[in-house]
Amino acid sequence: MNTNRWSDNVQSSAYFEQQLAKESLHSQQLRASILAGIFAVITVIVSGVYIISNIKGAIYPLFIPFLVMTLTLHQLATRTYISRHVRLNREIPKVVWYFNAIIEVSAFGAGILVAQYALFSDPVYALSTPPVLGFCIIITLSTLLLDSRVSIFTGMVAAFEYLSIVIFTLSFTSHNSEMHPFFLDYPIYVTKAVILLAVGFSAGFVARELRQHMIRTFKSIQDQNRLAKADQQKSMFLANMSHEIRTPLNAILGYSQMLDDDKDIPVSKRRAVSGILTSGTHLLNLINEVLDLSKIEAGQEQVHLVKFSLSNLIDDLKITFENRCTEKNLSWELSIYDVKKLVYGDEHKIRQVLLNLLGNAVKFTTTGGIHLVVSREGDDCVKFEIIDTGPGIPETDQTELFAPFYQSQAGCEQGGTGLGLAIASAHVRLMGGELAVDSKPGVRTRFYFTLPLPESNAHTELKALTKVQQLAPGNSLTALVIDDIAANREILIWMLERIGVVVEQAASGSEAIEYLKSTHPDIIFCDIRMPSLTGTQVMQQIIIQPDLKNIKLVAVSASALTHERQAYLDTGFDAFLEKPIRMKELYSCISEVAEVEYIVTTQSQVDGSGQINPFASSVELPNELLVALKKDVVAHNMTKLKKHLAELSVLGPAEQTLAKQLSKLSDKYDMDELMNVLNELQHD
Repeated sequence: MNTNRWSDNVQSSAYFEQQLAKESLHSQQLRASILAGIFAVITVIVSGVYIISNIKGAIYPLFIPFLVMTLTLHQLATRTYISRHVRLNREIPKVVWYFNAIIEVSAFGAGILVAQYALFSDPVYALSTPPVLGFCIIITLSTLLLDSRVSIFTGMVAAFEYLSIVIFTLSFTSHNSEMHPFFLDYPIYVTKAVILLAVGFSAGFVARELRQHMIRTFKSIQDQNRLAKADQQKSMFLANMSHEIRTPLNAILGYSQMLDDDKDIPVSKRRAVSGILTSGTHLLNLINEVLDLSKIEAGQEQVHLVKFSLSNLIDDLKITFENRCTEKNLSWELSIYDVKKLVYGDEHKIRQVLLNLLGNAVKFTTTGGIHLVVSREGDDCVKFEIIDTGPGIPETDQTELFAPFYQSQAGCEQGGTGLGLAIASAHVRLMGGELAVDSKPGVRTRFYFTLPLPESNAHTELKALTKVQQLAPGNSLTALVIDDIAANREILIWMLERIGVVVEQAASGSEAIEYLKSTHPDIIFCDIRMPSLTGTQVMQQIIIQPDLKNIKLVAVSASALTHERQAYLDTGFDAFLEKPIRMKELYSCISEVAEVEYIVTTQSQVDGSGQINPFASSVELPNELLVALKKDVVAHNMTKLKKHLAELSVLGPAEQTLAKQLSKLSDKYDMDELMNVLNELQHD
């Protein structure tokens, strides 16, 4: 006998006893299983006794129902116990497997006994029953070893034992009685011996396959539970890491926006502020890429259809990438063919996809240029094509291009997460299209996709809300900011007061509840994760009070998972605002929830003092001068810029006024705004 296996059995039994002592619920379930199994074994033994005693008429009514009942109880109890262990991700004691095997094989042996009695009810033939019962017991014991070879061997031994006994019995009866001559009954006994031998082989194989099947089944269940638990842990990790990273990033980007909005900041410091803001935004984009991929894999990403201006979206992209192409001495070309101005679609995802594809095109292209083509296909579809003259993509890389974390050799050299194209492809597919690539190494690369974007029925074009100046006349708003972190309160209060909102603050949920007893603001911005009283608990206390039911509630959190956002809205919040807070998103949220209007301007309409510039679209400059001004801005060459602005000021009254406004922007080192104004100017 395998001593190691026997040692395992003893250890398993000890483990089993420990489980019985520790777990009352499991103990009850397993005791029920053992009791039912014992009844089944007793049934087998009693049946054998009845058969040997040849008590006719008592076996079938007693044996069949009792065996079925006890085996059913045993199976229910055992499976309940095992499934409970699986759900708790615990190892199932080996004794459970062994005991279950005993019952299964005993039931199999009972079936043999019934067949034996049904075929041979004569007392002489009944003498052959003890070997059959012994065979079943041997098979049962060998099954405990869980080795098919042992089961087969014991089956053969039992068969030869059976044959030797019946030969002895027949020899005895043939010499002492003429009722059963040996030569007449010999074929019957040989047939029974062969059947028993075959049963021995099959029982071993069946026992092994049964055990393997049970192990595979429960292992599969355990693997599924482990995967589900790992996925849940991953989601928890992402949620916590998102919150922990976004919280300090909120202060970094918030104070950067505050400094960037200050027109009196020294020129020597403005470039540093711009660098902080750009780097912080880049870090936020990297975090968002990881979260986006997680949401896509979890099936939580959804399409949000809104009415938006496709022409405004393209114009925004034009301003951004025309500047970037100029910085790298690349040409920029935009072609738009019969595209409707107002459409229905997911503006955010379309913008994100185009930003990624155009950004890659600029990043990988060193000579030549970038070409964006937007054209209508059919009545309700728009085709987007991004073409560059970069190094191209080898065919070996094209098949894996849209896989998460995949990067070609060129991609590794340029840096990045390797998630951008995977996310872009998933977003395009989610919106009803398919992102494809056509590349000729050394010549060009073309990414293209087509999306359903039906035309809106509106008659007026949506205006790009790029800069909010203040609340429009006749609009007033009071707000309460609740956050346990002082820096977060300071940033949000500044953003609100900047446009004329009257703001109060509270450092905790309990302080806010006390404040609301005497004052009722129009809108409340409430952080979710706060000690003692969470944002959700604050909201629940507010909505049950009739005099506070008209207050608009905005959840503010650094957690950015989709299902969490929806959960906040489902519990009673009117809107969700994600940290780090950006002014454009904040003002858009207020406009939607509180239904207020703003005095707004586009970037090209604003001069250094914040006043509307009426000359941006009406002044026509010589083409050479306009190109020179743009080059000066890109190169940050202040000497040449002042020289060219002086040339501009002598061209006429309108040009002189424009030159003064551009000089104010250059004095504040606001190069982005300078380029925006220059891009709006016409040339001869």
